[in-house]
Order: sequence, then C-alpha cells, then structure tokens
Amino acid sequence: MAHRVANKIEQDLKAAIRKNAQELIDKLPNSAKQEIGDVIVEEMKDLISKGISPIEGKGRFPAYKWAAARKDIVDTVNRFTKGQKGKDVRALKGEAKRAYSNKYPFSAQKEFPDKRPRPVNLFLSGEFMDSLKSKVRGGKLFVGFFEKRSVLFEQGHREGVNDQPKRPIIPIDGERFSTTIVRKVELKVREIFRRKNKT
Repeated sequence: MAHRVANKIEQDLKAAIRKNAQELIDKLPNSAKQEIGDVIVEEMKDLISKGISPIEGKGRFPAYKWAAARKDIVDTVNRFTKGQKGKDVRALKGEAKRAYSNKYPFSAQKEFPDKRPRPVNLFLSGEFMDSLKSKVRGGKLFVGFFEKRSVLFEQGHREGVNDQPKRPIIPIDGERFSTTIVRKVELKVREIFRRKNKT
C-alpha cells in the first residue's frame, strides 16, 4: 500500500511539474533555479555533441554542405568502380575522398584534427559551446549565449549562413526543449522539492 501511495504522489508531482513547470520554477530560490539551468546546459551540450538538436522535433543536425557533397562523390565513384581494381581505380577513389578538402569541415582539420564530418556537433575549438550558459537574472532563469560573438554564431546556425543547413539550438517563438531535456528538468525539480520537504 505504501508503495502505491508513493507512486501516486510521484505521478501527481510529475503531472504538476509538466502542467505548471514555469510557475513552480519561478517560486524556487535562485540557487535551485541555477541548479536547473546547469542541468539544461549539461544536457544540451550532451545532445549537441552527438549531433542532435536540443529543440523538440528538430532531430539530428543536417550534414555539413561540403561533407554531403563529398559523400555523394565518393558514393558515385564506389558505385561505378564496384568490383574493379587497379592503380587508376585507387587513384580515382583517393581523389574522391580528397574532394572539397579546402571546404568546411575538412579545411578546419589541419588546425582541429578532431573535427569530423559526423556527428555535426558544432564543436570546433570548444569556445562556442563553452559560452553556452545558464544565468538567473531578476529571479528568472535564462539559458543561452550571453556574449555578442556567440549570439551571432547561434544566429548563423539558426539561419543557415554560407549556404549551410539550419541548425538552431536555442528554442524561440513557440519552440521548446526536447523531451530528453524536459525529463531531466523534471527529475531535478522533483529532487529539489524532496530536499525542500525534508528541511
């Protein structure tokens, strides 16, 4: 019986958090809001590192323009040379693999050898992702970029500058965080309320 009651309370709390998340968070002390913000940022970075948008419904980030073009060339060469061998075939395949080496992300690999076409994770030097932060201002929790340079980078990802596909990472205008992030926030809020009720 006790387990059922505990489970019911847990379900009620979960439903309350989902329905009134912003109101509940607004009533928390700033230190608790910062904890929630830290969880959001951590989960965002984890998703982005895997090439997944932290925005609900956006899914995987589309391929880098020139990486997709190179893949098409390599696939075409492989298809037309299937079963063939020899020096000319090896040379052709090598040439295909080097296509667009002066274009991003391949052009960045000399300075950043760990940069790969997949996953499309928006990490290069790490500076952009390091500037993704959460802050409590005026009692409200904000998650995003607070430096002008990073704000411009995020805008570029959202709009798809230089013919790159769009890869927004900060929810705006009716967008919301992915279910994964929402679940992590729910867990953190429940943990905070449990702590609060113990004191």
